[in-house]
Amino acid sequence: PNGAGKSTLIKSLLGIVHPSQGSAMINGVDFRSPKSRIGVGYLPEGHAFPSYLTGRGVCRYFGKLAGQRGPELERDIAEKLEWVGMAARADEKITKFSKGMKQRIGLAQALIGAPTLVFLDEPTDGLDPIGRTEIRDVIRKVVAAGTTVFFNSHLLSEVEQVCDELAILKDGEVLRRGRGSELIADMSKDK
Repeated sequence: PNGAGKSTLIKSLLGIVHPSQGSAMINGVDFRSPKSRIGVGYLPEGHAFPSYLTGRGVCRYFGKLAGQRGPELERDIAEKLEWVGMAARADEKITKFSKGMKQRIGLAQALIGAPTLVFLDEPTDGLDPIGRTEIRDVIRKVVAAGTTVFFNSHLLSEVEQVCDELAILKDGEVLRRGRGSELIADMSKDK
């Protein structure tokens, strides 16, 4: 449900907020270590990109923050913009984009540098059905390329379509965890 702690969990794992308790590992490294975030991409919920940047500029900005530079960064940006269907409009200002287009740019920037793990916080929230389908297609492509995607959503139908394994949170606690079909079947028995 909304307010269950999904976004807070992601922010805690990424060192954006500091948890009061608990432990976790990211790519085999304690989550409190900055080294745990090497090779990790992130698309926050409700992101706000600098309005003076173009779509390509957003990707370049975040790529440079992640330590990418030069021709390799530019090739990576072009590839990721193509993946998300924004190559043709990459040089337009972000202010001209719809919410769905901004989400696709956000997804592209999260994929810069070939991360092994990508956190997506409500990536389809507020999108129309076509936009949701497009984002799901990109996620499937990313997973097929070998990247693990941590997909956070309160929309069970979205989660069912893209996730292999699910966890249900309520009040910051994991209530259930497992393969999607098994978890849904178990929940149906409880009714």
